[in-house]
Amino acid sequence: MVDLSIRGCAIKSTVPLHKGNLLCLKIRLTDQEPPIEIDQATVRTVTGRRVGLEFVKIRPEEETRLRKLLLTLLQSR
Repeated sequence: MVDLSIRGCAIKSTVPLHKGNLLCLKIRLTDQEPPIEIDQATVRTVTGRRVGLEFVKIRPEEETRLRKLLLTLLQSR
């Protein structure tokens, strides 16, 4: 993962992806806790291996976990 926000992320992928593709994502933080699950993300941009994704469908409890992660990352800067 290259970049992360509440609305989406950027990843580097060796798998060819195209604008409009739909994906399910799991963001693994540690081996001790379950991954944050994004039920549906849409490919918005593709530049070489870098892929920009928009989170389209995420359950409220997963969004809460994502918000906590982002706060932690901001505070550690």
